[in-house]
Amino acid sequence: MKYTVAWSNVISQNATLKAVVLVTSALSLFFGLSLTRLSLKDPLVIERGCFSSAAAFADNKRTPQEIESFLKSALSQRFDTTAIVQPGFLSPEEELVRAKEQKEMQIRKIAQRVFVNSVVTDASGVTVDADRLISVGEILSGFHLPLKVKLESTARTLGNPFGLLLQEVAIVAKGSK
Repeated sequence: MKYTVAWSNVISQNATLKAVVLVTSALSLFFGLSLTRLSLKDPLVIERGCFSSAAAFADNKRTPQEIESFLKSALSQRFDTTAIVQPGFLSPEEELVRAKEQKEMQIRKIAQRVFVNSVVTDASGVTVDADRLISVGEILSGFHLPLKVKLESTARTLGNPFGLLLQEVAIVAKGSK
C-alpha cells in the first residue's frame, strides 16, 4: 500500500470519528437536558380503581374542614374513655394528662365522651365548642365544654394524614374569652 493511500484513509477515518464524536456529544447534551427537565417536573401518580385517574397532590396548607376533622379525632382520643390513642395525634404532655385523667376516672368508675359541635380558627388560636357526656353507672350527664386548643404542624404520615399534633387543650372558664 502506498503511503499517500494510507494517509488518505487515516484522514477519512479521522473525519468520520470527529463527526461521530460530535453527534454523540450533541445527543448526550440533549438527553442530559431532557432528563434534567423531566426530573424537575411533578411526578404523575395514577390511582388504581374502577376508573384510573391522576391523583391530586396535597399541599401543606390546612383547610378548615381538615382542622375540624383532625380535632374531632384528636379530642376523641384525648377525652373519650373507650378511645384508643393513635401515635402522632397527641403531644407527649397531653398523653400523660390523658393517662392520669383516665386512671382517676377508672377508679371512680366514670366514663366520658366528647362531641365536637363547632371549630373556630382565628389569630389567637383554635376555639372548640364541644359537649361532654359523663356517665356514672346508669346516670348520664351532659355538659357544655368550651375548649381552647393549640395545634402544631408536623409531617403528614400514613398514621396522621392531617399533619397536625394536638399540643395543648385548655377548658375555657365561663365568662372568659
